[in-house]
Amino acid sequence: MKILISIIGIMTFGAVFAYAQPPNKAAAYYDFGVFAYQDGDYQDAEKNLKKATELDPANPAYHHFLGKIYLKTGRYQDAARHFKIADEKNPNLPELRYDRAMLSFKTEDYAAASELFTEVFLKDPSQILARYHAAVSLFKLKRCQEAVTHFEDIARKSSSLSENCMLYAGICYLESEESDKGIEKFEYIRNHTQSEEMRKNAMKWLEVAQKQKKTLKPYMLYFKSSYQHDDNVRLQPADALADTKDMVLEVYLLGRYNLLNEQNKKLSVGYTHYQSFHKDFSEYDMTGSIFSLSFAYFRNPFRFEISYLPSYYWVDENRYLMREQIRPQLTWTITPKLTTRFSLSYAGNEYFEGKDRDGDSREFAIDVYYTMNIGYVYAGSAYEDYTAGAEYESYQRRMAKLGLSVNLPLGVNLDLMGKFTDKPYRGIYPSYDSARKDRQYYGSVTLSRNLLYPWLSVGLEFSVNRNESDIYIYDYTQKAVGLSLTAVY
Repeated sequence: MKILISIIGIMTFGAVFAYAQPPNKAAAYYDFGVFAYQDGDYQDAEKNLKKATELDPANPAYHHFLGKIYLKTGRYQDAARHFKIADEKNPNLPELRYDRAMLSFKTEDYAAASELFTEVFLKDPSQILARYHAAVSLFKLKRCQEAVTHFEDIARKSSSLSENCMLYAGICYLESEESDKGIEKFEYIRNHTQSEEMRKNAMKWLEVAQKQKKTLKPYMLYFKSSYQHDDNVRLQPADALADTKDMVLEVYLLGRYNLLNEQNKKLSVGYTHYQSFHKDFSEYDMTGSIFSLSFAYFRNPFRFEISYLPSYYWVDENRYLMREQIRPQLTWTITPKLTTRFSLSYAGNEYFEGKDRDGDSREFAIDVYYTMNIGYVYAGSAYEDYTAGAEYESYQRRMAKLGLSVNLPLGVNLDLMGKFTDKPYRGIYPSYDSARKDRQYYGSVTLSRNLLYPWLSVGLEFSVNRNESDIYIYDYTQKAVGLSLTAVY
């Protein structure tokens, strides 16, 4: 009996001694940390896992879970350090590769993330989230042709990820300029989703896809006609007689064809025709013919374009002006909502009557556009230096403009634009023994909406133009109101 008691005592002491040893105590801290993590108490979880790693620093599972806590709380450098220790000791720990992949994803190291997530789901195809994040990582790396295969397959297999994957797949198709496939995805989401936020996202991208489809066509046609009342008909500030009110029909036609129509390069030729017909003052009827040859190169976030624009104008069937213009411009998409454009231009002008006005123009302009949910706002400024044959026809022009385009209820679009121009001339006008300086204020309001078809719209337009000059004969106010019809195809 004494022997049995002794054996039991020894076993009990041994068990207590074993429990008191650091490895088992470390395991207890590990368990407490896991429980705290699962309860969302990350501070207590960190405290317990730190004690576990202090008691048993050679255990890779403890370092892995401590790294997991740091990953959850956004302490990515600490997470990386403990993941590295765990990986060096046992790279085959369950979930370690997934957590390392998620760390790379969170720190935007998408190349490493895609590789690690791919390893995870290839080893275990049931790891659908790993495949999803691998696809998103490939998307972030602009490897859309690889990503879209994953998105399409996940959308078929996972109902919870289906809509997200379809949205990503649609965007991938836009990246590869497959607009119709992208439109198909966005329309499906718009028509079937139960999430209002997802519907808004799909509609936003659907609009982008439809615009891309138009852009990617090798050709573009634009037609606009307007019938308006002009209370002060003129070509130049001094051209109009007193009280030249008239009804004017204006027709504007533009056609463009891309000889080269690649994703990042386009070579285009185009022709623009302008024609105005006056009811009473036919001597002011104008015809304009503008040809264009342009080359554009895209490298996100920049677009560079250079254009050559020869043009010819007639007034009342008589030659009026011939112009040649070269215009390089650079567009920079700073953010998805903010875009700016810089342009330079050089133009040579030959007037067939009034040779004093013949000369060369150099202009620099900058424009900024900001997109909102209901439209966009824009602002711009320009500086032009014009050197004419006669010094009194030479000038410097400074211009500033501000505009707004918003979508109103019932499909109505409102466009507002205001512009100020300061235009001092250099020489003394012979007839007035004075230097001329003009200040011009211009404003316009347009209300428009689609008519029967998305490519057809009708508009109501009003504009006012006030020119103030130090030489009184150049003072004038011009107001016009009209109805327009526009078609874009």
